[in-house]
This record gives sequence, structure tokens and C-alpha cells, in this order.
Amino acid sequence: GPHAAPMADYALGVMLALAHRLPQSVKEQQERVWRTESYHSRIVELGGRTMGLYGLGAIGRAIAKRAASFDMTVYAVDPHPAEVPPYVKACWPPSGLDQLCRAADWLVIAAPYTTETRRTIDRRRIALMKAGAYVVVVSRGGIVDEAALADGLREGRLAGAALDATEVEPLPPTSPLWGVPNVIITPHVSALSPEMYEGRRRIFR
Repeated sequence: GPHAAPMADYALGVMLALAHRLPQSVKEQQERVWRTESYHSRIVELGGRTMGLYGLGAIGRAIAKRAASFDMTVYAVDPHPAEVPPYVKACWPPSGLDQLCRAADWLVIAAPYTTETRRTIDRRRIALMKAGAYVVVVSRGGIVDEAALADGLREGRLAGAALDATEVEPLPPTSPLWGVPNVIITPHVSALSPEMYEGRRRIFR
């Protein structure tokens, strides 16, 4: 429960950061350079785009609500959704995962790590995604094949990615994800707000 809001905020935060190329901006700020021309027609608007949401639990629903407020169309895959809110256009069973990957401009991973979800976003499904799509991992590592993701980013088929969870944590220095352009990697911190900790204390009490 208390994890849903900060993790959903994180998901939209990194999406906006990638869409507006803020990692590039921060790097150029540190270098004290001004390159307006490098952003021409490379900023992405969220409105009118499609979010493919893998997992429609409390976290997934919170992400979907925020995405809908940015005028995104949201589709989801979940085997047993507790509810499908009106701002989710459709929720498919796991057999619809190929369809979700094809539809998504932004594929957001909010599913639990289980034997059923392990490496389900594999090289074949990454190849199904639109050219210029993005991947955001907020729930657990091990659902996305990280080597295939790195290849898709390096080859330019995918436009960017953000990962707050990885298959091995800490992410090893040898991971191909380090140094790939337009990737945000954070150390599994998306939920760590004061409100989340207070929510845990309330549940415990």
C-alpha cells in the first residue's frame, strides 16, 4: 500500500526525464556547455502516447492514474487484476504480452518477480516493440532480459530506459547497462519516501 504512490511518482518522473533528455542536460550542465541544436525534434511529449503496463496491482494502478492525467492511453497485462480502473483502456491476460509490447511507446514493468514473469520481456519481445520505444522497470529485476535491453538501446531500436531494480543488485560493474546512452539507473530507491516508512509503521501498529 504505502509503496504505490512514491513508486508511481518515480515512474512518471523518469519518463519525463527521458522524454526531455534530462540526463543529457545534466551532463552538459556539468561540462558547462550549451547545445540547443542537439535537442531539436528530440523531445518527446507524453500526451497521445501509449503506456503498456506489465502488472496492474496497487503500484500499476497508481502509475496508470498518473499516466492518464498526461493524456496517455494505458493498456495492461495482469493475470488476476483486483480491479481495472476506467483510465485503463484494456487489461489482457499474460497471453496478451506480445500485444502489449507491440502497442507500447512506454513499457513499464510493475509486475512481481515469479517463475511466470521471469525474463518474459526477452529478446524476442523487445524486438516486437516500436522503434523509439522506452522501457521503465520499477518493481523487480529479472523480468526484463538486461543484455537484450542493452543491445536494443545500443543499436538505437529503443530510445531509452530507466531501471530502479535489476536482476542482480547491486548492478555489477560488468553489466552492459552501464554506460549505455539515455539510460537512468537508480539503486532500488523509488519507494523510499518518509510517507512510505510512516505507512509501514501504521500497518505494523
